[in-house]
Amino acid sequence: MILRKNRNEMLINLMEREKELDDLEKINKENKRKFIALKEINILETEQMKKELFRKEEFLKMFSNRFGKDMLMRYKKKKSLEHSIEEKKNTVQTLKDNITSMSMYLTELQESERVYLKREVYDKLDAIRKRIALRTITAFIMPYVNLKFKSRKKKSKGKKPNGSNKKSIK
Repeated sequence: MILRKNRNEMLINLMEREKELDDLEKINKENKRKFIALKEINILETEQMKKELFRKEEFLKMFSNRFGKDMLMRYKKKKSLEHSIEEKKNTVQTLKDNITSMSMYLTELQESERVYLKREVYDKLDAIRKRIALRTITAFIMPYVNLKFKSRKKKSKGKKPNGSNKKSIK
C-alpha cells in the first residue's frame, strides 16, 4: 500500500509537473510571441529613429553650413569694414597733414606776395620820387642852361612853302 500510495502520489506529482510544464510552455510561447512582436516594434522604432536622426543630422549640417557661411561672411565683412575704417583714418590723417602743409605754404605765399607787393609799391614810389626830383631839378636848371647855351635851332624868317616842292604825278 505504501508503494501504491507512493505511486499515486508520484503520478499526481508527475501530472502536476506536466501541467506546470504545459503552463510554462504556454507562457514561454506567449513570451516568445511577445518578444518577437516587441522585437519587430523595436526594429520599426529603430528605423524610425534612424530616419529622424538622419533628418536631424541633415538639418544640423545645413544649419551648420549656413551658419558657418554666415559667420564667415560676417567675419569677412567685419574685417573689410575694419580695413576700410583704417584706410579712411589714414586718408583723413593724410588730408589733415596736407591741409596743414598747404595752409603753411599758403601763409608763406601770402607773406611773400605781401612783401613783393610792398616792395613793388616802394619801387613805384621811389620811381615817382625820382621823376619828381628830376622834373624839379630840370625845371630848376633849364633856365640857366638855356641862358648859358642858346638854342641851336635855326629860326626861319619865311614861311615854309606848302607843298610847292612836291612833284605832280600825272
